[in-house]
Amino acid sequence: MVKILSFILVAFAAFFFMLPLGGLIAPWDYDVSGRTWAEYHKAIDFYMGARMPVIALSCMGAMLLFLILNWQNRREKPFLFMLTALCIQILLTVIAINTNVALNPIMNQWDPEQLPANWAAMRDEWLGYHHFNAPFNMGFATCIFLSCYFYWTKDQNNRSKELV
Repeated sequence: MVKILSFILVAFAAFFFMLPLGGLIAPWDYDVSGRTWAEYHKAIDFYMGARMPVIALSCMGAMLLFLILNWQNRREKPFLFMLTALCIQILLTVIAINTNVALNPIMNQWDPEQLPANWAAMRDEWLGYHHFNAPFNMGFATCIFLSCYFYWTKDQNNRSKELV
């Protein structure tokens, strides 16, 4: 059960790791016209606004279940890394709700043909929150990767010690 759960968590972590990595590899969002950016934002927010809460809450639920199932090993690396990941994800969620999520409805009302005078400042603020969160998202995902790695190799290390 926990091995299957840890595999699911690695899939979540890969998703959350790749989101900011894409922006670091190809930081296109400042190099496009206001119209293109407004149209992109409306299109992506239509999906992310509906799906990201489900993805984030499912991931947090899976982490919490992992912690509950490993409570007896709460002083070991898998538990501690997963607890760290959960704390980071909760912090990121609170930041997102209070920053980007609050800006989304305003930007979704923009007419790409007639952008408000402060559109670039709002875009920069919205992107700034994403860029601020990027290393934390990658850190959160890395904690999940490490937790699962140490969980998967724990039994193997114990068997190796028994053979000696």
